[in-house]
Amino acid sequence: MNHRIQQFNVQTGNFVKSFGKKGAGEGEFQNPGSVCVDDEGRVVVADYGNNRIQVLTKDGKLVFKFGDSGAEKLNNPTGCIYHKNMFIVSDCQNNSLKVFDSSGTFLYKIGQRGEADGRLSVPWGLCVEQYGNRQNLLVCDNNNCRIQQFTVEGCFTGKTVTGLQDPMHIATTPDGRILVSDYETKKIHVLK
Repeated sequence: MNHRIQQFNVQTGNFVKSFGKKGAGEGEFQNPGSVCVDDEGRVVVADYGNNRIQVLTKDGKLVFKFGDSGAEKLNNPTGCIYHKNMFIVSDCQNNSLKVFDSSGTFLYKIGQRGEADGRLSVPWGLCVEQYGNRQNLLVCDNNNCRIQQFTVEGCFTGKTVTGLQDPMHIATTPDGRILVSDYETKKIHVLK
């Protein structure tokens, strides 16, 4: 709601710097939904209210943006991760995940609206989990109150059976646990 990206020192928790302001221009945001860093150290922002992904320098200068035009236009992106030269985006209001190459060109879509396995309703946070030689894409399927698991190519491979009410964000720990924030219950669930 402050329409900016803030950087903190991981060791001390102290504020380092911030960039951005409310707006629709380059390096401006409307309620950024998530932030990550790509393999080149650029800051990747899911710009929720502007229906786009912005890729920026560490100082907040626009490198490029995508998702705000074309046939696969984003509608309120809530999450974005960078994995193996691809951006994977939670396209909240289009009830799907969209995968783009490293230059922002659309590649393919995962899921569609629904309650069945592999279908999504308001996907939010996402992450990639390493499992042996495989990598699983984990997605907070918010309105269906579950976490769904896909291959990176988009094949459904599983879901949680744990009672989640409002899963928003997800991360994995080095020891293989999965952490899920539940907005409604104001709890962090530890899975696996």
